[in-house]
Amino acid sequence: MDMKKFGIIAVAFLTAFCLASSAADAAKKKAPPKKKIYTGGQMQLKGTDGTTGEWLFNGSTRLNVTSVVATDQGPKGEKPDEGKKWIVVSVQLKNGTDQNANYGGSVESLTLVDSDGQSVAASRLLKSDNWDEGQGDEMILPAALMKGVLVVAVASDYKPVRLVYQHAASEPVFRVSFKLIEKTGGESASPSTLAPAEQKSDSGAGVPQLPQMPQLPQIPQLPGN
Repeated sequence: MDMKKFGIIAVAFLTAFCLASSAADAAKKKAPPKKKIYTGGQMQLKGTDGTTGEWLFNGSTRLNVTSVVATDQGPKGEKPDEGKKWIVVSVQLKNGTDQNANYGGSVESLTLVDSDGQSVAASRLLKSDNWDEGQGDEMILPAALMKGVLVVAVASDYKPVRLVYQHAASEPVFRVSFKLIEKTGGESASPSTLAPAEQKSDSGAGVPQLPQMPQLPQIPQLPGN
């Protein structure tokens, strides 16, 4: 084989190799991207999980759900419609950023969920002693604290077991499990907190209680005094 024929064969081989490589690259680009599978279901929102009395942090906001109460009377004697009851969720919020941020009012949103997955929603933070007035809806300083309640009327037989709380639509949600406190028969839903021994700090640690000091014995008087 002379050099001319060898060169022609080599060029043909290289051309075929380049065409095959280009076709393979094109096939890779056209292949559909693999879908990412999220733990807990594809539609589950990104968030932080916890329980009542526990300070939770989502990277921007600190939340403590202090109690979830079912009642048939508000702080001013408000009554729900026939066959309904109030669910009152008491919360504490802290600005977890290094800048002033808007908290309270319509910025807050809540969804209650029962054991069957049935949900109801509330979307405004109120004052605990006056449900006619919104709480907050204002700029607060870094690490500043705001308290309030979210109130929603539900069917009398509705028993929520967890809630999804969100401060501002752009932030991850909080998912909080709780034990519903039943207050009926005219007992109002005053702000309820855990007993001191059950309270937790915003770092998650329990607050210790100091033991009582024993009483010192009395010193008897000496004779003649």
